Amino acid sequence: MKFISEDEINYHPDWPTAINVLRDGHSKSRCHLENSLLNEPDRFVLTRTANVADLAAGVKVAMVKPDKTRWNPPQKAEQAIFILIDHSSWTIKCIFDGVPITAWKTAADSALGSLNREAIQADLYDMVKWPKYNRKHRYKW
Repeated sequence: MKFISEDEINYHPDWPTAINVLRDGHSKSRCHLENSLLNEPDRFVLTRTANVADLAAGVKVAMVKPDKTRWNPPQKAEQAIFILIDHSSWTIKCIFDGVPITAWKTAADSALGSLNREAIQADLYDMVKWPKYNRKHRYKW
């Protein structure tokens, strides 16, 4: 099992690769997601599991304590890990530092959404323009 640090994560990706990986991932069958939240007044822990049949599974654990940014010295408000599980052997393949993985994924998803924006707006225009079609096929996209 390998740990992949923030330095390794930030060294390797580039935007075209990150966007293409997400485009490829979004074209696969939908993954099954489960969430768990441990919520306290000044902090919380979020656990998200994901499973893509016959491909891989993963677990993200994020701990957030917003007031840590006001500590002396200031600390990161979030810590997270992402555990990648091999689907065929059902073993842990590696553990990633979750904060930079989340940052890359969020930014790349936004970029991918911007690239697909014209197609999405055309679908929305068709739904508004044709109200009967809208009622009949409300969730076509």
